[in-house]
Amino acid sequence: MTDRDGLARARYARVQAVMARRGVDALLLATPHLAAFASGARRVQVAGSGGGLPWVVIVAGAPSAVVFTADPDGAPSWMPRVAIEPLLWDRGRALRRLAELVAPARGARACRR
Repeated sequence: MTDRDGLARARYARVQAVMARRGVDALLLATPHLAAFASGARRVQVAGSGGGLPWVVIVAGAPSAVVFTADPDGAPSWMPRVAIEPLLWDRGRALRRLAELVAPARGARACRR
């Protein structure tokens, strides 16, 4: 594990702790700096890569975030490979996959800003 991975893991643990403290079941992150901070994954900017769609999903208690990326090598080494998914170019398919990932989050705070 690199220093970068250790820092990413610590940040992910902080995010999980705040989610637990505030009763948040899921986070969908589209803003590059927030998504990178919370997941540790780097984002390769690809023209037409989803615009405002979230590319990082964090579910409370999950061992890692799920990232949608064109750069699987940019994910931290500790992130399970099943948590690294390809970018989905079809918006409807992407939204369905996001819904599947957050389906367990049924609380009112799941959709809160």
